Amino acid sequence: MNKYIEMINDLDTLVGTRPEYHLSNWINMARDCGKTKKEKDLYEYNASRWQIFFDEVKKSKDGKIDVDKINKKRMAWETQWIESTKPVKESPTGNEIKIAKAMLKKYRNYND
Repeated sequence: MNKYIEMINDLDTLVGTRPEYHLSNWINMARDCGKTKKEKDLYEYNASRWQIFFDEVKKSKDGKIDVDKINKKRMAWETQWIESTKPVKESPTGNEIKIAKAMLKKYRNYND
């Protein structure tokens, strides 16, 4: 399971170099599906809740997650989220070519 978490973290690092994979785009796409402000806010809320879960999975050292901890974080986040839906702004991080080459070298013989 640790190898799986490591791969998720590596993939997150790689996609972090590309603005089209950022949370802000995910939220904007979710909001674009709504027709009314109420629908847009609901879709944004649902899209963002998943981020908490994925963050905890990535932090897990042994692949085990603490569901109670996730639920408490979600509840705290949901209260804050309900009160404000400020735009999320992000900037790409890292050099995508260098990171992709490093991952290719790391995982080239993964199945051997």
